[in-house]
Order: sequence, then structure tokens, then C-alpha cells
Amino acid sequence: MEQRELGNAVASALGQSKWALLANHGALVVGESIRQAHLRAITLEWRCRLAWRVQALGGGTPLSDAVSQATGARTDLNGFPFLWEAMCREEIRRDPTVLE
Repeated sequence: MEQRELGNAVASALGQSKWALLANHGALVVGESIRQAHLRAITLEWRCRLAWRVQALGGGTPLSDAVSQATGARTDLNGFPFLWEAMCREEIRRDPTVLE
């Protein structure tokens, strides 16, 4: 962020959250590392697509808070080893200029 004060305000508002949906802007995803932020971003996209499909089929039954939190914690522990590396290789294959 160009302005330190704005960055501090955003960080304060985000608190311990992993992501936020910003009106008229999209998603803001954070993590301890780029690898974790990437995993969270693709997880968020997957969850959104799945929720949309469930809603399109007439809705579903929400998970309990305990199940939801346990699933989120398990995903955050990187249950997808080497995903970051594979996605990087794929991006470089598609567009080698990303390394310039």
C-alpha cells in the first residue's frame, strides 16, 4: 500500500481473518507467506464456486461451526504439498515472461 496509515487501518480491520471481501474491489487474502496466501486464495475461490453450485441446486445445510473451523484449520496446514511449486511451473509454462 502506498500510504502506511491506510495499510495499518486495513491490517487492523482485518484482524486475525484470513481474507476479506471488499465491496467493488474483490478479495483481499493474507498469509504468513506467499505460499500460504496462494493456498488461501484458491481455497476461497473453490469454496465460493461450491457455495454457488449448492445454492443453484436449491441450497444446503450449513456446517456446524466446529466442523467449519476444523476444516479451515486443516486446509491452512497445507494439506496440498507441492501445490505452490506445481502452480508456479504451470504459470511459467503458460507465460515465460513472468520471470523477466
